[in-house]
Amino acid sequence: MEEKVTPNNVDIAKVAPTYHLYTPSEVEAVIGRL
Repeated sequence: MEEKVTPNNVDIAKVAPTYHLYTPSEVEAVIGRL
């Protein structure tokens, strides 16, 4: 079962060089590029 990925049910973080938790709008932009 695959859930639709939305900015609200996904938490994306990149750890290096500094910790950054993406905001929903940033997540949306990343998903849009996939």
